[in-house]
Amino acid sequence: MYDYQVAPLDLRAKLLTVFVIGLLLVIGRENATLLLFLISLILLATAVLGIRGYSLTDEELHIRHIGWSQHWSLRDLRDVKIRPGVLTGSMRTLGIGGFFGYIGRFHSQLLGSYQAYVTDSSRAVVLRFKDDTLVISPNDPAAFVSKVYQLRAS
Repeated sequence: MYDYQVAPLDLRAKLLTVFVIGLLLVIGRENATLLLFLISLILLATAVLGIRGYSLTDEELHIRHIGWSQHWSLRDLRDVKIRPGVLTGSMRTLGIGGFFGYIGRFHSQLLGSYQAYVTDSSRAVVLRFKDDTLVISPNDPAAFVSKVYQLRAS
């Protein structure tokens, strides 16, 4: 198994995360119970959905979360490319648009419908599978893409 770290949050995600946390503190200033509930809900959601890393095996791509992971067969992979900024112009259809990352389902004219597991849009890697398109952001996109090509060639 080949493990790849997630890229650190980009500036936009950092700013949005700080803004949301600040907003929660303002909202909860008058109601400590509401604040505790909202913070608990957000921590639970980010723990469950948060991206902990990416792994490649000879046959699969794994997107790791706390306690679970998602898998895509490399046999179904049609194309993989580094595409910095590919999220620009995307619309979120079901997901998180910057709070601790860009996670979920999105749509753009360039990619169509796709799933994103991204923390830094400048390190985006687009993987086109037979039935799905993924965008991820490993800390070292070139090393990740190189390993994918190597695994597909073997």
